[in-house]
Amino acid sequence: MQLICPLVCLTFFWAGEVAAEIVLEQPKSSVVVPVGEEFTFQCHMRGDRKTNYYMYWYRVNPDASLTFIYNNWDGYGPGFQGHFVAKVDSFNNRFSLTLPRAAESDEGTYYCAVRYHISPAPCVVDSETRKTT
Repeated sequence: MQLICPLVCLTFFWAGEVAAEIVLEQPKSSVVVPVGEEFTFQCHMRGDRKTNYYMYWYRVNPDASLTFIYNNWDGYGPGFQGHFVAKVDSFNNRFSLTLPRAAESDEGTYYCAVRYHISPAPCVVDSETRKTT
């Protein structure tokens, strides 16, 4: 059997740029997943709109090393594409990480995290094409 423990959530911000208090919640503090079984980690953000943040998933391994799994800007970390499936529900400020088939190498503590980002206003350009004769 495999022990996978999502405990505490980390929150990353760019210094001084966030006024709202952001809270990340992971509903299960500890879970045992049998090898070969599927499990989905859940994370819910309160305090601001998800569209203002990049979301991340990390794992702290049994040897205390930190492993980047996914963020919704750059995608999956090396070796994790196809091993995990990340989903972002910006409308409901929720994101999840599914492990389709748990392996012994998946043991660790899983963290969701967010980082504030400033999105530039969308650029709208009006153009007109005319045919000249």
